[in-house]
Amino acid sequence: MGEDGTHIKWSRERPSDKGEKEGYQCSERDEIRERIRQRKSGNREREMNSWLTEARATMVKTLSD
Repeated sequence: MGEDGTHIKWSRERPSDKGEKEGYQCSERDEIRERIRQRKSGNREREMNSWLTEARATMVKTLSD
């Protein structure tokens, strides 16, 4: 029964230690995810701007022709 007691004690200690590490990783993961989302939205804006620029250039070309 002594071994069982130690086992329970260990399993009780591990999750709290694990929880702290997971919490850190979780916030880090969220930060990375947020950074990726910002980068993606930035790309989308850039794509939209390049599309508008192309459309404008085509319009100007059509008008000048």
